Amino acid sequence: MSWAHHVKFGNGRLSDYLFHIPNGGSRNIIEASKLKKMGVKAGVPDLQLIVPNGLIHGLWIELKSKAGKLQPSQRLMIQRLEEQGYMCKVCFGADEAINEIKKYLCLNG
Repeated sequence: MSWAHHVKFGNGRLSDYLFHIPNGGSRNIIEASKLKKMGVKAGVPDLQLIVPNGLIHGLWIELKSKAGKLQPSQRLMIQRLEEQGYMCKVCFGADEAINEIKKYLCLNG
């Protein structure tokens, strides 16, 4: 997100079009219940880029550590998103995510 804040895009910065989805993390049972009622869904990727690219509606990125693996709920959500016309990428670290965003948007540098 720090990188995206420094990239000019559209009528602002790329970070204006890129969102973090805070679904992960440990929560107590009361907070988890409230969030579930508010629509938090297991498996939703970490980042959403709301820029269409040709026939693709937008880009979703699931960030993983070098040793990270997709959970079944993440595989299912990625499948659902792709069926709806979104591109989904699993990235192992920020550099890989930045490269995927650059490729998606055809950005140089």
